Amino acid sequence: MEEEEGVVMPLYWACQEVQAKLQDQPQDNRKNIISRSITDHMRKFEHCKDKLVFDSNLTWFNTNSPINRDSLQGYVTVIDFFTYCCINCMHILPDLEKLEKTYPEGLAIVGVHSAKFTNEKAEYQLENAIKRYSIEHPVCNDVELKLWNNLGVTCWPTLLVLSPSGIPIHVFIGEGHSQFLNEYIHTAITHFKDAGALTSNRLPRSIQSKITGSNLKYPGKICLLKDSLVVSDSGNNRVLIIESSSDGPNNVAHVIGGRERGCQDGDFNVATFNNPQGVTAIGEDLILVADTDNHLIRQIDLKSKLVSTVGGTGVQGQDKEGGRPGLQQEISSPWDLARISESCVAVAMAGIHQIWLYCLEDVSWWKGAKYPAKTLVRIVGSGAEENRNNSYPAKAGLAQPSGLSHDPSFNPAGAIYVADSESSTVRRIDLKDGCVKNVCGGERDPLNLFGYGDADGAGVNAKLQHPLAVAWNQARGELYVADSYNHKIKKVTGPKNDTVTVFGGEPGNASGDIKDARLCEPGGLCLSEDGNILYIADTNNHCIKKFDIEAGVVTTLDIKFPGSKSTDDNVIVHTIDAKLEVNTILNLKANLKHPDLKLNTDAKSKWTLEESDNVESDSKEGEISGEIAIPVKITGEVDAVSLKLRCKMYLCTVSSGLCLAKSILHIININSVNKEDTGSISLGSLISGL
Repeated sequence: MEEEEGVVMPLYWACQEVQAKLQDQPQDNRKNIISRSITDHMRKFEHCKDKLVFDSNLTWFNTNSPINRDSLQGYVTVIDFFTYCCINCMHILPDLEKLEKTYPEGLAIVGVHSAKFTNEKAEYQLENAIKRYSIEHPVCNDVELKLWNNLGVTCWPTLLVLSPSGIPIHVFIGEGHSQFLNEYIHTAITHFKDAGALTSNRLPRSIQSKITGSNLKYPGKICLLKDSLVVSDSGNNRVLIIESSSDGPNNVAHVIGGRERGCQDGDFNVATFNNPQGVTAIGEDLILVADTDNHLIRQIDLKSKLVSTVGGTGVQGQDKEGGRPGLQQEISSPWDLARISESCVAVAMAGIHQIWLYCLEDVSWWKGAKYPAKTLVRIVGSGAEENRNNSYPAKAGLAQPSGLSHDPSFNPAGAIYVADSESSTVRRIDLKDGCVKNVCGGERDPLNLFGYGDADGAGVNAKLQHPLAVAWNQARGELYVADSYNHKIKKVTGPKNDTVTVFGGEPGNASGDIKDARLCEPGGLCLSEDGNILYIADTNNHCIKKFDIEAGVVTTLDIKFPGSKSTDDNVIVHTIDAKLEVNTILNLKANLKHPDLKLNTDAKSKWTLEESDNVESDSKEGEISGEIAIPVKITGEVDAVSLKLRCKMYLCTVSSGLCLAKSILHIININSVNKEDTGSISLGSLISGL
């Protein structure tokens, strides 16, 4: 038998043997078995440590200096191989965050982004994903998959655990390991601490987060409610009700939820969400919300101004059948909602690759099935992650369904269109019997989830890249698709499902004629009642765009929040670990990287630095013509310092030449850590988030 290549699979089989030994063992025995396995694996896999090589040309995020093997000496290290599109990779992020909080010292978590989709390889898009998911540990962009290949990684996510000397000692493949992961890391920390091999330091980090007070942050989905728009302001963990206006500002009538993550029911001031996505109106004053990362379905009552939970338990579920009352039924990452009749709402259950039903009333369903009001139940999808179309709905295979739209005109009973993101397809579910068919995109092989691209054509000859939203235009008989990772809006028409690009292309943020309009990973769509206006949640541009279909013009909604507005167009907070001894010189560096913005050289862009106690700089202002570097000196003994860097920027869009003036505030919070060489402190791009 040939020896398996790489590290991961031989280690995986060794770990399976450990798992078998742990079955039905008392706690003390479990600790001993895990400790013995650590010692055994260090001996068996010591030769593999040389396979873990971080190339010097890797781009890093959340750290001021590149990570290498020497950086990780003394830490129990968890390396997370992930791709940001993947729902399974998203599911383990709370597990990693919990570990980081439990073990702030002696544990290092490092993300190695190993992209599936072409779009995910772009630094700007990965940076957005890191912010969107609130990832605070260092992450590198392994565009060429060198670490993946060297170590023999085979699937997302994979967690590789290293000893303080860098030897692979355990591997977790896939999701669902939360309890044992916590137990294993606790035992490993204790094991190496007792051996004197563990550092008492924390791996230094440099975290950037956009917190603009009156802007949207990664809006996910959007729907109509009478004359208003309902927007899931996902990055701010809230839902907005915005009064629609054709010729003036669009005023925010209600802000529901807050910036902090949570799952609190109650009035609008105390209610909290966690990455809400899909929204749909179920009455004049009632809205359902897919509270994705809470694994809940919430209801907003505009009349009583209350938020309540109607589905889910708050625990990520693995049940692939359902059928229980809403509050007793565990669900998994609901991503979108679509009302398909007076009595029920379809739910895109992205976490288990299925479509479910939430019953508003008693429902009679296919083959005589009857479901009481408030039931949550699976209606389509085996739960296998596939691109499998089938006449039998329970045998069809979906792959992270992320967008839904109802077509009541499809004969004889209507249809649901599904943006099936990981198969890069749009599917149609016939509501007569649940038959699932391809509309466009993908490949014919049901197991091939890499059939993506960017091509107009009919049916499977058209290519998409991770579409996140669909919207059926009843008035025009057209289906609109947010081809998210191609940054395009596409349209499907006719009996052959002819698919064409309407606008978009290279990522950017531009309005105007459709030949100039640009988007960046649009995630949500909805249409006006007359079918003339397509509203777009332009996720990575933090805005809502409005496409006038007849005129062929795209505009950005001017959204006005109640109360005063900040004078800054963008506020970015940096949380940085650095050495803060007296007389230490910190060199603040920043660049102007952006996919669609550049400096307007006809005007002078400037920066000013506001000092705080115990820090000073000879450079307090200057012009911006490219990268900037500002040396600051620590003048007193401190545990932390805070600086404000204000930038007045004159910019132009690359795609359309549109000129912009922006005021940007960078709040730089620096915490003292034990670190031999601070070096330069990178603030990233001055114009990030615009």
